[in-house]
Amino acid sequence: MKKSAIAAFLLVMLSGCMSDSQAGTLFEYEGTLIGNNSDVLAIVNGIENGSSVEEIELHTKEKPYGLTIHYADVPDGKVERWTRENAGRLFTLIDNVEDVDMVIASETYAYSRKEMEKELGKSFDEVTTVDQWKEVQEWIN
Repeated sequence: MKKSAIAAFLLVMLSGCMSDSQAGTLFEYEGTLIGNNSDVLAIVNGIENGSSVEEIELHTKEKPYGLTIHYADVPDGKVERWTRENAGRLFTLIDNVEDVDMVIASETYAYSRKEMEKELGKSFDEVTTVDQWKEVQEWIN
C-alpha cells in the first residue's frame, strides 16, 4: 500500500510539465544515488531542458553531495520556475543529493535540499501521498 502511494505521488509530481511517458521513464530512477553516473545522467537528460545540458559535475568526494548542471542555450523567461521544478525532481529522485546548482550562461541557480524542505515544511522523503505532492507542487510552481 505504501509503495503504491509513493509511486502515485512521484508520477503526479514528475508529470508537472512532462508527458506521462516522460514521467514514467523518470520514475524508474527513483532511489538513485549521486554516485551512479549513468542513472544521474539519464535523470538530468529526462527533466525539463535536459537536451540543453553541456556538462554535469557530480560532487561525491565528501558530504554534502551535490550536482552541478551546465546548460547551453535555453529559452528565455521562466528560468527560475523550471530550475526550481527540476531541483525538486532531482531531490526526489536522487536520495543523497543535498545541493543542486544549475549554470546558465554566467548565472548560477543554487538549490539546497534543506532550504527547500524548510520552506515546504516537509522532507522530500516524507511526501507519500498525492495530496502532499500537490502542496509541494504548488510551492514549487
